[in-house]
Amino acid sequence: MYILLAQVIPERLDWFNFGISSANRTGAFIACLIAFTWCLYAFRIKWLSILTWIANLVLFYFLVQTASRGALVSLTAASIFFLFFSGFKRSRRTVFFVLFWFACALLILLQSRLSHRMEEMVTLQSSSANCRMDIYLSGLKMLTDAPSGVQSPIETYMQWYQDPDDSERYLSMINSHLEFLCSNGLLLRLGYIALWVFILFLLFPSSHAILPSACTSVWICFALCAIFSNVANYWVLCTVSFILGALYNGTRLKSYRFYSLVILISLVAFIALHTISYLLPREAPLHFRNNGDVLVGKGTAKICVFNPIERIVGTHFGSELINIQKDTDAQILVSKNFPQHNVDKLIICSTLPENTNEIYSKELIFLNTFPPNNLSKYRCLKIAALIGGFTDWRIRRDWEKVANNKKYDIKLNVLNGVADYIPNWTEFITDETN
Repeated sequence: MYILLAQVIPERLDWFNFGISSANRTGAFIACLIAFTWCLYAFRIKWLSILTWIANLVLFYFLVQTASRGALVSLTAASIFFLFFSGFKRSRRTVFFVLFWFACALLILLQSRLSHRMEEMVTLQSSSANCRMDIYLSGLKMLTDAPSGVQSPIETYMQWYQDPDDSERYLSMINSHLEFLCSNGLLLRLGYIALWVFILFLLFPSSHAILPSACTSVWICFALCAIFSNVANYWVLCTVSFILGALYNGTRLKSYRFYSLVILISLVAFIALHTISYLLPREAPLHFRNNGDVLVGKGTAKICVFNPIERIVGTHFGSELINIQKDTDAQILVSKNFPQHNVDKLIICSTLPENTNEIYSKELIFLNTFPPNNLSKYRCLKIAALIGGFTDWRIRRDWEKVANNKKYDIKLNVLNGVADYIPNWTEFITDETN
């Protein structure tokens, strides 16, 4: 019973009443906690150092129970940094303790499912690792596609970047850094990068001292964990380690060279990040505008999708529009406002506003929405309606009434076996409604 509790409880621990935790967040916290305990080596007390070795091993066992690969990789990188910069004397006793600890840790790892998960990740057989790679690459593209940021990066990913055949839904970008960078504009992105550079440069050990090496290791571990998962709310240990490291290296704050270096490195990192984003291959150009509009392609849009609703056009409507642009080279605008220039087709997925005065379009296509009350204003235009046979019966009734009225030239297409969502709706737009 106790063994079972020791395996299950650490997997999803609720730290500091932040709510039900995920295994990745718990693993990230334990990894940072292990790095934080290395500060105790600075006292150079034999019995305290031995207790720290033992505590690290116990905490590592708990970390392994979370099966968090990101936490393991982050802790490994932080450990290498600490061993290199802490200035430990390479005595026989120190080498023995290090090798003995790593042997015990390796034995614990090999007896857990985390070793199997690491093998899957290395061999590219892990679906969770592969989906992370797709999200991260898409997030990088989003930086230059949306220079002003987007309201919800993960929703933008699912609508515009995710494979339409992938039905998985996500709550975040599974990366704290991309979550912030994609949500904000260029100035805040630069500030975010500068903040990380400032912290790491301030804490970075210059004299092979144990305390600043341990404090920097905590932040390295935290930064890497934030790449593998959304763990930015675990700030407690990082704050304490920052205060300790800042007190130790406080003289750097008085140096103009320090600030100049921070600004220079931040600008280089900012430019490099956005250059990589710009150079990543895309299936079609995407431009997210400040007002929420999205232009697929370059130039003036020929097709406008007005206020798309996922219930009607699906979660991946953006990816489907990208496929149209790639195949036909047609420029497509997705907007919550009517276009102020002439377009060939206007696809309408929601009720038209009553104060709509003029529509600059040759053809109107309605998808599972009620006909406008002032339809007579548009009878000189080509009008088509795609209605699901199992959608709201009132929508179908109103369109049948309008279609039977001889003063309107309306092409009504009732889709059998279809409810609110219209499958292959882009095919109807590009082909059947011409």
